[in-house]
Amino acid sequence: MQPSLTDSTETLNKIYDVSIELLLTYGPKVLLAFIVLFAGFWVIKGILRVLDVALSTAKVEPTLRSFLGSISNAFLRIILLIIFASMIGVETASLIAMLGAAGLAIGLALQGSLSNFVRRADFVV
Repeated sequence: MQPSLTDSTETLNKIYDVSIELLLTYGPKVLLAFIVLFAGFWVIKGILRVLDVALSTAKVEPTLRSFLGSISNAFLRIILLIIFASMIGVETASLIAMLGAAGLAIGLALQGSLSNFVRRADFVV
């Protein structure tokens, strides 16, 4: 048996009503989250520029400047993405715990290399 035209129209109207309701409920929240995301990327770019100028003024070695800029960039972007995920409704507690565990593991794995790098940076300064 084929569905009638009125059944199809009613189904489309229900889908349309639900879509409008979801758009009105979640649309502003998602729009604001994307605005914060793009503004955050713009602010991070400015912060990194100021950091680079400050390190240049302090006559820090270019290798160390690049390293600190990269670490700062990654750290700030991770924080921004966590804020973005939180704004759109993603549960972030487990994500933060996972990042903390990964940071600890990476720190322990690179302990020797980082200590040599810091020792060299102290020698240069």
